Amino acid sequence: EYTIFTQDDCHNHVPNNQQFRSVYDDVVENNKHFVLYNSTLRAGRPQRKTRVVTNGCVGLHTLGSHDAVKLYADHLELKLPHRYVTNTCAFFICSKQSILQNPLQFYEEALQLYLSDYIHPKHTKGYAFELMWQIIFGEQS
Repeated sequence: EYTIFTQDDCHNHVPNNQQFRSVYDDVVENNKHFVLYNSTLRAGRPQRKTRVVTNGCVGLHTLGSHDAVKLYADHLELKLPHRYVTNTCAFFICSKQSILQNPLQFYEEALQLYLSDYIHPKHTKGYAFELMWQIIFGEQS
């Protein structure tokens, strides 16, 4: 009933597997729909970082342009909040219910967007999706 998603290498971003497991257990036990794990930037460095996205814009060199999130969200017809905060990297636990709230066509379009040459090279698009997962899956606070 749940999917664990890891967008990057666990060695760098999940320094404590038991802690990650306890977050997963909490999600399942409390029937939460989406939790974005607060990962670290690099192995051996305990810093955890968040990103602030305002009007779909964020100053992050890996995106290709400051408005990449807005461009991709518009393309996918995602309604972005005026301002939201998201964690670095994309390690999350998501319920089947949250995944199914979007039709299959949405995911097919997202995949085509990722694979296309639309706006930016493919390697930068993963960073934009990293900043949109909580919007796509309707994060429940």
